[in-house]
Amino acid sequence: MQPETDRQVGRVKRIVAEKGFLFLSQEQGADVFVHRSDTDEGLFDSLVVGDVVTFVMRPSPKGLRGVAVNKC
Repeated sequence: MQPETDRQVGRVKRIVAEKGFLFLSQEQGADVFVHRSDTDEGLFDSLVVGDVVTFVMRPSPKGLRGVAVNKC
């Protein structure tokens, strides 16, 4: 589990359910990629555009990636 100080807040911007990923927008900064496997079990299927979530941001070879995603 990541320390709470590492957690960011974002909003679901776009969902590509058939491919198993989504993008989060942040108040400041680039959009963040999230793969289905980085959400709690069952959470991915319940998210809709506009939902507010918390996450931990990690670098990946393709840019920022959100992990440990939880719905607020």
